[in-house]
Amino acid sequence: MEPGDALLDWLGGLEREEVDDLVARRPDVTLTSKPRDLGDLARRLMHPYGVVGAFVGMPQPGRDLIEAAMGLGSGLDLDRLAEFLDRDGNDAVIHRRVVQSWWEAARSAALCWDAGTRLYLNPGLYQTIGSPLWLGRPASLLAEAVTVPVLQRAMRGWSDHAVQVPSRRADVVTALAAYLAEPDHVRRIVARAPEPVLAWITGHADSVAHLIRTVPVLLLEVPEEEEVYPDRFDRAAYLAERQALDWLTENGLILSESTYSRSATHIPAEVTRAMLPPTLRAPFRVHPPMPVTTPVDPGQAESAAAASVSDFLAAVMATLESVARTPLTQLKAGGVGARELARLAKAATVEPAEARMAVELGYRIGLFDLAAGGSIVTSPRFEQWRRLQPAERAAELLHQWFHVDVATSVDSDGGRPLPALTRRGPGWLPNPALLLDTLAGLGQDVAVVSAEEVFALAAWGSGEYERPRGDAEVTWAEAHRLGAISHGRLSRIGRALSEHRSEDIPDLLTALTDMLPAVEANILFGSDLTVVVPGSPAAGVVDLLDAMATREARGAASTWRISADTIRAALDAGHDVDTLLEDLAALSDKPLPQAVTYLLRDVGRRYGHLEVQPAGAVLVSEDEALVAEVAATRSLRALGLRQVAPTVLAAAAPRPEVLAKLRSAGFLPRELDEHGAPAVRLIRPAAADG
Repeated sequence: MEPGDALLDWLGGLEREEVDDLVARRPDVTLTSKPRDLGDLARRLMHPYGVVGAFVGMPQPGRDLIEAAMGLGSGLDLDRLAEFLDRDGNDAVIHRRVVQSWWEAARSAALCWDAGTRLYLNPGLYQTIGSPLWLGRPASLLAEAVTVPVLQRAMRGWSDHAVQVPSRRADVVTALAAYLAEPDHVRRIVARAPEPVLAWITGHADSVAHLIRTVPVLLLEVPEEEEVYPDRFDRAAYLAERQALDWLTENGLILSESTYSRSATHIPAEVTRAMLPPTLRAPFRVHPPMPVTTPVDPGQAESAAAASVSDFLAAVMATLESVARTPLTQLKAGGVGARELARLAKAATVEPAEARMAVELGYRIGLFDLAAGGSIVTSPRFEQWRRLQPAERAAELLHQWFHVDVATSVDSDGGRPLPALTRRGPGWLPNPALLLDTLAGLGQDVAVVSAEEVFALAAWGSGEYERPRGDAEVTWAEAHRLGAISHGRLSRIGRALSEHRSEDIPDLLTALTDMLPAVEANILFGSDLTVVVPGSPAAGVVDLLDAMATREARGAASTWRISADTIRAALDAGHDVDTLLEDLAALSDKPLPQAVTYLLRDVGRRYGHLEVQPAGAVLVSEDEALVAEVAATRSLRALGLRQVAPTVLAAAAPRPEVLAKLRSAGFLPRELDEHGAPAVRLIRPAAADG
């Protein structure tokens, strides 16, 4: 019976409630519309799109079981499958019971089904996993690309007189697959092979056995120590492989259309499986890989989490306020490059990772706009947002971070620099939700020591979370930076995020309100020209102190330092000393320190004694009357002349235009260079020789 016919029979034997449960587990079958009948449902259940989702979403034991069943091929039954699977420490009775339960779990998602004692696998699996257990594709699938005469020639190559070679294609494929499914048939043929061919076949089987033991197929990543492609061509190995493939083809163990090229040659899974060591068992990881845990004081962990989220919020505010003052420049291809992010981090005195995270999260909550020239500026919402309570701001940032697909501090992709604000789909990096959800499942006060172990547990629970190695630390570091995890333990923040998916998270807001300092509009002065805000500084306080001082610290308390240079910068920006003193006094309960008042008054007194004016050209003459006449000439007003001294005029226009206008008005100016020498010198012809 074909798998599709067996599926229809199996579906027909289900109760209505069981069919409804099956459809609920396979939402892909109702993605466009409801199935019209059982036949339509069966076709949809075998579609590779839905099959891959159902397979990848299964826990590790379910994926192991299906992959092993695919490796066994035709003639599948539970006893044979249980024998092939590793017991993972269980005795035979428990092992058989566990295999049965996971088969039923896979069947509930229509990845497999039964017809009496015969077991069938969903055909869509073979379009999802190209080489189950590294064995390759079964003979029945390889035969689809081969003509009937080639298949018949392969069957005759077995030299088994008991085998009848059919004429119809379907019968040929069925007979060929059934024959190769018996390991003794394959071993009997291989036993006739010459010694070099037998050595190559044995080596090939040993390599596959090593991969089965050590490398999951879904990972699609061979360990670094494995030399998959030698550095240089090995002629002897090439000739040995070609000789072996030729012999296997001639003796019906390889189905190949061409006798000249072996570049697309595939050994059927049944042939490789027959040559595997008889003691080899397929992985069956029924026990989850529990992370190593360590004791941690909950009070200390929560205090550290509060400090982390406070520091992060302060870094985000400093970064976004810096963008408000100086817009971000985009790359031509889009996004914010590493150089611009480094400039931003330096200007805001934050770490580069913090600057990148602030930009990514700020964009997600609508705090940026695109200016006419393509630069990135803060949006009108930013002014409203920065005046919210610290807990409200932090809650919005944490909610966005929890739902990202890719860690926000990632700065490279395959070794290439990755600009911020570039489009990335669900990526190879474990996301925050997965990390926090997995930790939440371990218990209330469990602290783990390794991010890799947490994500290994998540990958055991679902194949969706299998990721390349080395990526887990990025998300792990971000979670600690935001206070969602502290000392390897889930904090109140992390638990609130994991338990609630909506943006309105009362528990999160309550936790952040307890952890973060309140908004503070009162400032304290130190004896060394420092200004301290014990808490989260109000927006107005930040604007004033950022304008006239340099920020030195942020977090539970923020510190600025006033200096002559920072006061000069404030005056350059348009502030005046009297207003600065008034604004400072309004923020303090005590009189301003004498040192602060003296410094501001001293800088204000000296400021502006030397003035710098723009000038395109300078007009100089010892004749004061002539200078006055030029300044009063109506036709020269377009030059923007200003008399800066009785004998000096400054022009806004460039020097060539000034010269042309003066000459047009009847004056006789002489052009000088920057050293005061005539700009034009007489060039005399060289004297002729002789």
